[in-house]
Order: sequence, then structure tokens, then C-alpha cells
Amino acid sequence: MDKTADDKYFIALASIEEIGGVFIKKIIEIKGSVEKAWNINFKDFENSGLRKSTVEEFLRKRDAINPDEMLNLTVEKGIKWLTYNDKNYPKLLKEIVPAPMTL
Repeated sequence: MDKTADDKYFIALASIEEIGGVFIKKIIEIKGSVEKAWNINFKDFENSGLRKSTVEEFLRKRDAINPDEMLNLTVEKGIKWLTYNDKNYPKLLKEIVPAPMTL
């Protein structure tokens, strides 16, 4: 399993139940990286096509999550994960819509 600096952001995004793969993939496309997607602001969502209520809920939940703490907790509990960008992420799974961004 490849560990990258982005893993903490993928794990933190996956912890927000109100959003899914489509939302996560969209904000990564808007910002260009998962770290920048995590730090997205409300203005960046203009013309995104995403529902305002979902955006507001995401921003509210995100502000209560520390990605470093989320990663540490995941490691402490012995949970293994794969992210969408991981070389071992199943190729066929990437073909479904919406593909989960974190397994």
C-alpha cells in the first residue's frame, strides 16, 4: 500500500458521510489536488453544479475534522486503506460511477 501526503485528506473526506465519490471527485477536479480540494472555500463552488445544501454541509463538517488526527486514528486502529490514486486501487472499480475515492 502506497502512503502519500494526500492519504490524510482522502481519509478525512471519506469520513464525511454526507458526501460521496462524485462530490469528492468534482472538488478535486475544481482545485487540482486532494489537498487543495480539502481546503476549498465556498466561492470555489460557484458554477460547480453541486447542491448548495451539500456544499454547506460539507464545509461545516470539514471544519470540525483534522486530517492529521484522522490519519493517526486510522493507523492506531490498524485500519488499512487504498485511495483512488493508489497504484493498487482496483482498475474495474475505477470504472463504476461513482467510484469510491477511499477503500
